[in-house]
Amino acid sequence: LLSRLYWLQKSTKNIEKIHLFYCVNNEKEAFFSSEIKIILRKMDFIELHLIESDKGCRLTSENILKKVDSYSFSVSFCGPEGFGMNLKQGLMANGLPEASFHKEIFKMR
Repeated sequence: LLSRLYWLQKSTKNIEKIHLFYCVNNEKEAFFSSEIKIILRKMDFIELHLIESDKGCRLTSENILKKVDSYSFSVSFCGPEGFGMNLKQGLMANGLPEASFHKEIFKMR
């Protein structure tokens, strides 16, 4: 995640908007939160959404669709496999093409 943010910081591409959903149990577990916020100060096209489950927040496909301005977007996912599959299925049921959902190829334990 951090390396991708640093890459985006140096990118010369014209990027319209990125929504970064950072899911944690609580803010104490948002280990890279401070560094992410420092990086994002220089990139106004990225909006950080800290999703804290201890506050009753959960990331769902519906939450994502409410934040995204159009149906022309892609998802890059890193996290537990079951969580990713639920998001993918929900987004695909709402019109996201399967090829627009990208995930890490390793499995988290």
